[in-house]
Amino acid sequence: MPLQEYHKNLSRWFRQYIQDLTYDIPDSKLWEKHEFINTPGWTLIHLIVECELALKKIKPDYELSIKNFKDFMYGSDGFAKIEMTTNEMLDRFDNVYNALEVEVTNQIDELHQKEISDDALKGVLKTELDFYLHMLTTHIAMHCNSLTKWRLASGLKLPYE
Repeated sequence: MPLQEYHKNLSRWFRQYIQDLTYDIPDSKLWEKHEFINTPGWTLIHLIVECELALKKIKPDYELSIKNFKDFMYGSDGFAKIEMTTNEMLDRFDNVYNALEVEVTNQIDELHQKEISDDALKGVLKTELDFYLHMLTTHIAMHCNSLTKWRLASGLKLPYE
């Protein structure tokens, strides 16, 4: 299996797992907070925002859909909320990650040749392609963990139980 196909499969698996961890959460529970655990609403919007920012970086004319995006970025307090249902968030999540996957695929050679521009990640990642592969895989995977913790703290079963 080519590496590119491997990363697409991995990304799609993690994205499906995010869907599996959140699809059955009632809208009334989306923003329910547990100590030291971000809410599912905040986590989903965070993933959308980070993906949209990555998409804007690769496609500068892309319009961000979340206006208060800074409230959902890394380092924010995790208490921001937005008026969207679980289904609306999951649809937007799916759409923006599909769009990013298409853009990365279309520019894969250029991204592989370009040194990473993010100073915070230069010690870990070498190329812009590395950054986008992180956004499409490991970044999502990290948030599967927080959603799992939230489900357990809420007394909900995990997918595949």
